[in-house]
Amino acid sequence: ELFRKKNLRMLLSYGADGMQSVVGVVIWPIFIWLILDQNFSAVGIVSSLIVFASVALRLIVGDLTDRFDKRKVMKWGTILNAVGWVVKMFVGTGFHIFIASTYHSFATIVMRTPFDALMYEKAADSGHYIDEYTVLRELALTLGRLVMMGLIVASFALTGGSLTVSFLLAGLAALLINKL
Repeated sequence: ELFRKKNLRMLLSYGADGMQSVVGVVIWPIFIWLILDQNFSAVGIVSSLIVFASVALRLIVGDLTDRFDKRKVMKWGTILNAVGWVVKMFVGTGFHIFIASTYHSFATIVMRTPFDALMYEKAADSGHYIDEYTVLRELALTLGRLVMMGLIVASFALTGGSLTVSFLLAGLAALLINKL
């Protein structure tokens, strides 16, 4: 069912979301840890500042996205998000981590707010098939995660251990989120 033509947009969009999540949850923290010389205090301080800035940005962006067309906001958010992944390839200091993460957090919020709203609308439009929709969404997310893990392992082996290629892959995946 997931691979039927009528579900292709859902597969691409949620699969891309799953691909991004792997890089954001697994690779980016490892990258930060390595950049900050495995210093717990530095990681904690930078992470706290990023979270504080993200909370403030979420409040502002949440209000703004209610005023504009969800699909247009999501389109701009995915472009900004893809750029954020590419910017992360060039991070080299704690300050760079803060700037890149804050920018990327802003871009992710601009993308995710309408994306999540559209996801809930599509689920509600499924009527009594909401469970089926949810299962297909979760399958697409998981398939995206698996594909990304395979790509990361392959790129890691081909580049001699560089994590930066995974940010480029996540940036490309981010552009597919508009397919929803």
